[in-house]
Amino acid sequence: MQAGSDGTKAPSWLNAVFDPLANLVAPSSSCVDGLDIKSDGDYRIVVACEDKKLRVLNARMVLEKVVNLIDVPTSCCAYRTDDNPGTAAAVAVASGSFVFVYRNLKPFFKFQLPARMVDSSE
Repeated sequence: MQAGSDGTKAPSWLNAVFDPLANLVAPSSSCVDGLDIKSDGDYRIVVACEDKKLRVLNARMVLEKVVNLIDVPTSCCAYRTDDNPGTAAAVAVASGSFVFVYRNLKPFFKFQLPARMVDSSE
């Protein structure tokens, strides 16, 4: 681990942002999130990459899971669906005109954004 500017040790998973061998290329910072996904006390980093893959890495920089996406992601968010600490978290990924929700890192729900009519004055 590297020391932070205040002398404290930085978590090792933060180094993934600067590791050229990690093969993590996110379209924006909104495509990176972290959460204790499996409720086991070990935080993981979730990256929605430009190569249409959702990658999950643990704190030791070990790739745990890769999920294929349909389109290039624009954002992702890891969140809890309830207050029960024993349940697994969900990950929502915005991709194309859809929002995909994964529970236990498996497809759970697909929400299609409604079509918007273009105003004639535009």
